[in-house]
Amino acid sequence: MGQKGKKDVQPAHKREVKLGCVCTQTNWDDNAYAVRGPESTNNTRAIDTAEEFGKRIYLEAWDRGWNRADKKVVMGYKAE
Repeated sequence: MGQKGKKDVQPAHKREVKLGCVCTQTNWDDNAYAVRGPESTNNTRAIDTAEEFGKRIYLEAWDRGWNRADKKVVMGYKAE
């Protein structure tokens, strides 16, 4: 069952922080690792629903050229 709230009759209200990072890759190094463009990383964070945050990070990526990228990578993690 859920966590106990401040009042016995109510459940605890939980909020989840979401973090995102958008960057551009410029090249590959000698070990075949991707090299980010200098100062190309934008970080975003919010206490949003997954849907709201998805829109936020997508717009950030779109502004950075998502539609022109040859290869796109999206990673996510869902804690249990």
